[in-house]
Amino acid sequence: WASAAALPVYVATLFFGTLFCGASGSLARRAGAQLAAMQDIAGQLPNAGCGSAAVARASGAGQRLLLARYRRAAEGASRANFLLAAACKAWVSLRVTLCSSFLVAAF
Repeated sequence: WASAAALPVYVATLFFGTLFCGASGSLARRAGAQLAAMQDIAGQLPNAGCGSAAVARASGAGQRLLLARYRRAAEGASRANFLLAAACKAWVSLRVTLCSSFLVAAF
């Protein structure tokens, strides 16, 4: 009877596992895309690296726009990484709770 009693636990674990995989995959892709955007923007900024050719601009508006884009990309990457860590922590908490509740119920 123990295997029949454990069936809802396995179904719940499978369900939440698919939710976790979908969430963590999309968050990891989003963080990677934001970090790639940050690298692209950093390459466009004047004085970004030694020997890089700075594009002449009439005013600092172009640089301010690039810095604002860089800031938004950094915020997006940090949010995605924070949420990914929170999702991993929630997944571990869920697994511990399900396993301990099954052990308490079974024994």
